[in-house]
Amino acid sequence: MLKEHFEIDNQRVDLLNTIAGKINLTDPAKAIKLLKESEALAEKLQYNKGKMDCYLQLGRLYNAGEQYKTAIHYAAQGSIIAKDLKLTDYKRAFFLLLTEIYYDKNNSLDEKISVKDFQAEIKYKAFLKDSLNQSREKASSLKKVIENQKSELLISRLLVFLGIITFLGLILLAVYISTVIKSRKIKMENKQLLTEQKLRRSQMNPHFIFNSIQNIRSLINDKEEAKAVDYLNRFSKLTRQILESSHENYTSLTEEVELIENYINLQQLLYNKSFNYTIKAEDTINTDSIFLPPMLTQPFIENAIKHGLNGKSADGMIAIKFYLKDRKLFFEISDNGSGFSNDKKATHHKSLATAITKERLAHYTKNRDVILQTQNILDLNKNIIGAKVIFEIPYIYEN
Repeated sequence: MLKEHFEIDNQRVDLLNTIAGKINLTDPAKAIKLLKESEALAEKLQYNKGKMDCYLQLGRLYNAGEQYKTAIHYAAQGSIIAKDLKLTDYKRAFFLLLTEIYYDKNNSLDEKISVKDFQAEIKYKAFLKDSLNQSREKASSLKKVIENQKSELLISRLLVFLGIITFLGLILLAVYISTVIKSRKIKMENKQLLTEQKLRRSQMNPHFIFNSIQNIRSLINDKEEAKAVDYLNRFSKLTRQILESSHENYTSLTEEVELIENYINLQQLLYNKSFNYTIKAEDTINTDSIFLPPMLTQPFIENAIKHGLNGKSADGMIAIKFYLKDRKLFFEISDNGSGFSNDKKATHHKSLATAITKERLAHYTKNRDVILQTQNILDLNKNIIGAKVIFEIPYIYEN
């Protein structure tokens, strides 16, 4: 029971020292007061370890306050305790503290160093010099051993390396030409593909541009300035969106939907609003966080308007959906037009759009077997009442 009592008192000394250490920079006076209390308790308990910690902090605080004699007293007393307890780290700490005190004292105009202090300083310098010399000797010896081992290892590795390099040289020489040719071919193909993709994305249908300008001109001639300004604003915005997307490999789904909507709005004006449309991204999709290759969907939207709804002067309908299935992003477009027919001209245009999109998808997915689902929409009597295209879009998700 008595032993436990002493342990609790010792812990109180340690606690006082710890608290003083935390406030010694912000409130030195209070720290000294706590350390004095700790010193008295440690002296009473004969708790030398706690007293030594206390002396180290007091020495530092008094030195900072330029009370060098008091600082030296505590540093010297603490050094004696550290020596008795054979605690090398604390001995070194007190030696460093004494050096700091002597240095500060030597640079003070109000103090003169004593012979005893000078002797202590010399003693500490000698201690550091001996420690440094021993460290240098050990480092030098270790360096020589390492160098010898490196030399032996280097010779053995060199012999092995010469044998391996000779063998590899023959193999590399055999495959070098074919590898270089293949690499250059792939680079050229990728460069050509990217160039073609950027050109396709940046190109706008000349007929569409001509019709747009003619519509603007007609609206101006008919004194419908407000409609002309609206049309021109939409046309310039779409042009800017297409040009900007031509420089990017990925764009957010939000931006893609805006571009599609602006494109369809202009097409509505070109076709005298003979059709309506819907664009929907399912609620589970964060359109700002999903990034996809730009304008993959545009050729199919153009086909649906130009060919799917061909001949419809009114009540045309296009429905566009983006949805996730098994963590895959899909695009779906359907119309209530004439469906996929055998008309060679229309079929060729649709096939070209499909081929271009497949090529781009293959580039992004590294999969040449890209599947685009194309099908006619039938009523209960198996009559064609529209067409539908579905394909998976590669995407990147970013928070």
